Amino acid sequence: MLSDTPIPPGETVEEEIEYIGMSKKQLADETGIPLQAIDEIFRGEMPITYDIADVFEQTLGISASLLVSLEARYQRTLSQKLESENTTAVR
Repeated sequence: MLSDTPIPPGETVEEEIEYIGMSKKQLADETGIPLQAIDEIFRGEMPITYDIADVFEQTLGISASLLVSLEARYQRTLSQKLESENTTAVR
Protein backbone atom coordinates (compact mmCIF):
# COMPACT_ATOMS: atom_id res chain seq x y z
CA MET A 1 0.00 0.00 0.00
CA LEU A 2 1.33 3.41 -0.95
CA SER A 3 1.23 6.40 1.33
CA ASP A 4 -1.43 8.99 0.53
CA THR A 5 1.17 11.69 1.06
CA PRO A 6 3.83 11.84 -1.64
CA ILE A 7 7.27 12.10 -0.01
CA PRO A 8 10.02 13.40 -2.26
CA PRO A 9 13.07 11.12 -2.27
CA GLY A 10 15.17 14.24 -1.91
CA GLU A 11 14.05 14.26 1.72
CA THR A 12 16.14 11.11 2.24
CA VAL A 13 19.19 12.87 0.84
CA GLU A 14 18.47 15.98 2.90
CA GLU A 15 18.15 13.90 6.09
CA GLU A 16 21.44 12.18 5.32
CA ILE A 17 23.39 15.40 4.84
CA GLU A 18 21.89 16.80 8.04
CA TYR A 19 22.89 13.62 9.87
CA ILE A 20 26.51 13.83 8.70
CA GLY A 21 26.70 17.60 9.19
CA MET A 22 27.03 18.57 5.55
CA SER A 23 25.42 21.73 4.18
CA LYS A 24 23.51 21.92 0.92
CA LYS A 25 26.28 24.15 -0.42
CA GLN A 26 28.89 21.52 0.44
CA LEU A 27 26.77 18.86 -1.28
CA ALA A 28 26.48 21.06 -4.36
CA ASP A 29 30.23 21.66 -4.37
CA GLU A 30 31.12 17.98 -3.92
CA THR A 31 28.64 16.67 -6.49
CA GLY A 32 28.82 19.44 -9.08
CA ILE A 33 25.03 19.70 -8.95
CA PRO A 34 23.94 23.37 -8.80
CA LEU A 35 22.59 24.49 -5.42
CA GLN A 36 19.28 25.49 -7.01
CA ALA A 37 18.89 21.95 -8.38
CA ILE A 38 19.71 20.50 -4.94
CA ASP A 39 16.92 22.65 -3.44
CA GLU A 40 14.50 21.52 -6.17
CA ILE A 41 15.39 17.86 -5.57
CA PHE A 42 14.80 18.25 -1.84
CA ARG A 43 11.37 19.81 -2.50
CA GLY A 44 10.44 17.14 -5.05
CA GLU A 45 10.31 19.63 -7.91
CA MET A 46 13.19 18.00 -9.78
CA PRO A 47 13.39 14.21 -10.10
CA ILE A 48 16.35 12.15 -8.99
CA THR A 49 17.56 10.72 -12.28
CA TYR A 50 19.87 7.71 -12.61
CA ASP A 51 22.84 10.04 -13.11
CA ILE A 52 22.01 12.13 -10.03
CA ALA A 53 21.42 8.98 -7.98
CA ASP A 54 24.87 7.70 -8.98
CA VAL A 55 26.48 10.98 -7.90
CA PHE A 56 24.66 10.89 -4.55
CA GLU A 57 25.75 7.28 -4.07
CA GLN A 58 29.39 8.18 -4.71
CA THR A 59 29.23 11.22 -2.44
CA LEU A 60 26.96 10.05 0.39
CA GLY A 61 26.92 6.27 0.14
CA ILE A 62 23.14 6.16 -0.34
CA SER A 63 22.28 3.37 -2.76
CA ALA A 64 21.50 4.73 -6.23
CA SER A 65 18.97 1.96 -6.76
CA LEU A 66 17.21 2.94 -3.53
CA LEU A 67 16.98 6.57 -4.62
CA VAL A 68 15.67 5.62 -8.07
CA SER A 69 13.09 3.32 -6.46
CA LEU A 70 12.01 6.08 -4.08
CA GLU A 71 11.68 8.45 -7.04
CA ALA A 72 9.51 5.96 -8.93
CA ARG A 73 7.29 5.48 -5.86
CA TYR A 74 7.06 9.27 -5.39
CA GLN A 75 6.04 9.82 -9.01
CA ARG A 76 3.50 6.99 -8.86
CA THR A 77 1.98 8.38 -5.64
CA LEU A 78 1.79 11.88 -7.13
CA SER A 79 0.07 10.49 -10.21
CA GLN A 80 -2.44 8.53 -8.13
CA LYS A 81 -3.17 11.55 -5.97
CA LEU A 82 -3.73 13.74 -9.02
CA GLU A 83 -5.97 11.11 -10.58
CA SER A 84 -7.97 10.84 -7.37
CA GLU A 85 -8.35 14.63 -7.13
CA ASN A 86 -9.49 14.81 -10.76
CA THR A 87 -12.02 12.02 -10.20
CA THR A 88 -13.36 13.74 -7.11
CA ALA A 89 -13.57 17.11 -8.89
CA VAL A 90 -15.61 15.60 -11.73
CA ARG A 91 -18.30 14.25 -9.40
